[in-house]
Amino acid sequence: EANRRRLMCLSMFWHFLDVVWIGVFTFVYLMGMLR
Repeated sequence: EANRRRLMCLSMFWHFLDVVWIGVFTFVYLMGMLR
């Protein structure tokens, strides 16, 4: 049970990281386009 919970937390963490990176890359790309 504890192991599955840890896996869930890790999965949530990686999904969150994915969203953050997509946001960062989109922001950097748009800033490059605007300059």
